[in-house]
Amino acid sequence: EVQDERDLWEAGMLFVMAELMLQRDLPKEALKDINKALKLSPDDPDYYYTKAEVLRELEKPKEALRSLHRCIELEDEEHDEEDTPRNPSSLMLKADVYHDLGKYKLAIDYSLKAIQMFKKQKIIKDPRQETLADAVYSIGHHYLHLKKYKESLKWLEKAEKQKPHDDIALICFDKAD
Repeated sequence: EVQDERDLWEAGMLFVMAELMLQRDLPKEALKDINKALKLSPDDPDYYYTKAEVLRELEKPKEALRSLHRCIELEDEEHDEEDTPRNPSSLMLKADVYHDLGKYKLAIDYSLKAIQMFKKQKIIKDPRQETLADAVYSIGHHYLHLKKYKESLKWLEKAEKQKPHDDIALICFDKAD
């Protein structure tokens, strides 16, 4: 029991280190730390989410998708067992990875699922600090890459009206495009 507690504590510290390494633009070091954390605590969805972020930074989108699939699977199990809120950010990151792969329609689908999750839970920000406005913006951005400008503009204008929106400049740049 003491060893289990020690492993969980160490995994938590490695997770924090991985996030710090990612913030400092050291994704290779972050990947080492998050992999060590996952060996000690293989059932934490936040660890898989962070691993997906790291892999995306390392331009390994297919591997990032595998981590996201596991993250979402674990989040669904937690939600079913404990009635914990869901994290729309997992779906948003999945949309971003599909965007990186050039699969814009799938990216739109996952962004729409994230929006539905925000609305169903009546929240505008999830525990990972992703917002409804971010999800709305991303749909406009995906449509821009599909060269569906009218649809893109519609979603970007919706994003402008959302609160909170931290990246109004991104919306303006996409609208200009």
